[in-house]
Amino acid sequence: MRAILKNIKIKWVAYALEMVIIFILQNTPGLIPSFLGQKPMLLVIFAVSIAIFEGDVAGVSFGIAAGALMDLTASSVFGFYTLIMMLVGYAAGICVIYLMRNNLVSCIVLSTAGVFFLSFVQWLFEFAIWGDAGTWYFLYGVILPRMIYSAALTPVAYYFNRSLAAHLSSDTE
Repeated sequence: MRAILKNIKIKWVAYALEMVIIFILQNTPGLIPSFLGQKPMLLVIFAVSIAIFEGDVAGVSFGIAAGALMDLTASSVFGFYTLIMMLVGYAAGICVIYLMRNNLVSCIVLSTAGVFFLSFVQWLFEFAIWGDAGTWYFLYGVILPRMIYSAALTPVAYYFNRSLAAHLSSDTE
């Protein structure tokens, strides 16, 4: 029993450490090249891939963690990304439990949907409501390249978290 609890603690610490490292990688200037002027949303794809392997509770937990980390560097209201990422993590966990299989295609679909949802809500509250002149540019010049780049990097997150989940599984005794 203690070995199982020790594995569970090690797995959660490993996931938390992964999120901190991804946060540092995502926010280090010049480290990740841009695609059409946009950077991928690494925290979203890694949080979704954790939710796919660990379920809805872990999806909510790591969605909150990823959102809080995103809020630290955002210029919007603190808690905005936390709330949205909590919903994205929960939706990813529930979709894999009840609707989809746990495979790479599902991870790409859910990660891309998460990036789109987060970016769309950001667009809605920061541009569309205020009638900003760059409203439509944000849709095709920011959201679309961000989704494509994030989808292209999703296999890295999926296979990394799949190996973590398999090696640190608590089912083995």
